Amino acid sequence: MRKKIARLLFSNRTLGQTVVKNIFWLSISLVFSRLIRLAVILYAARVLDVAGYGIFSFALAVAGFASIFAELGVSSLFVREVAKDPSLRSKYISTTFSLKLGLMVMVALVIALAGPLITPIPEAKGLITLIALFFLFDGLRDFGFSLIRGLEKMEVEAGLSLLTNLVFGVVVLGLLLNHPTPYYLTIGYVVGSAFGLLATIWALRGQLSKIRLEYSWGWIKKIAAEAWPLALYGFFLVLLSYWNTLMLGWLSTPHELGLYAAAQKPVQFLEVLPAIFAGSMLPALSRLVDHDANKFRSIMGQSLAITMGIALPLVVGGILMGDRVITLMYGQNYSLAGPIFVVLIIAVVSSFPFAIIQSAILAGNLQKQLLRPIALGTIINLTLNFWLIPHLGALGAGLTTMVVQVVVYSLLYYQIQQRFGFQLLSHLKKIIPATIIMGLVIIGLQRLGVSFGISFLVAIAVYLGVLIVAKETLFEKLKNILAEKEPSPAAELAGPITELVE
Repeated sequence: MRKKIARLLFSNRTLGQTVVKNIFWLSISLVFSRLIRLAVILYAARVLDVAGYGIFSFALAVAGFASIFAELGVSSLFVREVAKDPSLRSKYISTTFSLKLGLMVMVALVIALAGPLITPIPEAKGLITLIALFFLFDGLRDFGFSLIRGLEKMEVEAGLSLLTNLVFGVVVLGLLLNHPTPYYLTIGYVVGSAFGLLATIWALRGQLSKIRLEYSWGWIKKIAAEAWPLALYGFFLVLLSYWNTLMLGWLSTPHELGLYAAAQKPVQFLEVLPAIFAGSMLPALSRLVDHDANKFRSIMGQSLAITMGIALPLVVGGILMGDRVITLMYGQNYSLAGPIFVVLIIAVVSSFPFAIIQSAILAGNLQKQLLRPIALGTIINLTLNFWLIPHLGALGAGLTTMVVQVVVYSLLYYQIQQRFGFQLLSHLKKIIPATIIMGLVIIGLQRLGVSFGISFLVAIAVYLGVLIVAKETLFEKLKNILAEKEPSPAAELAGPITELVE
């Protein structure tokens, strides 16, 4: 039994087995790590009060918005190329690391020097320099994770991520217990991030010892040519994640900032679910897109159905129980964040399947398909924010996010669907009715005054029960994907990768 488990979770042999292994370890890495961070943030939001939490969120947004210029699509491209052609790994690592290090240092300096100048909230100015360090450490750690992910050794990433976030949680909680201020919350972020970087360097010491700070202009031109559409897409994601917070800081109050950050956090946590699946599928899709179009289409259609089968009940449940979710998580002081959460969770119906679409775009080298929808989304975002925030505050920022995500992701889905010809609606004939029945049950339970916990559990049981009765199970689609027997090229890396876990 131990040998079977080891073969399943610590080796790369077939496409299906490797996807199972990747999903398992990415789930451990992302879900448990995000749970730790979410628990810490929930505690911090309570002890800092709404305005204090809003001040920290604004300072984080200033640095986060600038951090896009340190990424420029390099990491995603790196994962794809390492998975496609292991023989070019050393060249890619050296060039990409040199490029990434230079960008990270430059952006950290810009954040530290210019951030306080554009910050209208006095209490946030002193946090900017510390957060610049946090993004520098986190960016370099993420590069190490990109290397690990490209080699499909997600078990190493899972261990590092869990260890980092456990240390982060202990440090932050220890500081806030004695000093419940935004400043000490920021200190905790920096210390946790620094520890994570050091742990990643230690784990990758065998690989990193071979890296030289050198670059090839030919390779940089190749990376730039393929990465710049991804950089624009990354800019758009940062716009969605941080721009609304920045505009709230400029046009509204710290209290509104705190409400928006509180509503946004659980939605961001939920979006880990499709990210795990999409991240696990990217190496396989990258190999199939040019070699087996039928298999690629089949996997895409079933993968999208799985993400929608999770997204639809979350959206309906979030709409019907959003107010109770927020007060349960943050307390009555954050009750006004309930409507904002409801608005934000509606966008999950487009953001969940788009995680798979993004992998298809990257696998097929179709980054330029991102440009027009992103340009449209940016215009809509800026226009609606300037119009809605002065009148509706945080709710206006939430409405902007929802509209922009639905419009942009729907356009991109249409473009990629036309390119590859995969099907989605045919997979949802039983999922949609099951979601509707679940929603009616929730409404009935609420009218009867049933508690949130029982309503939540009954809703899940009803949804899954209807799918089973209708002989539709999401696990069957996942099973079909995992049944693919294509050998995984990652198995060829067994020798070099062993250095990662020694």
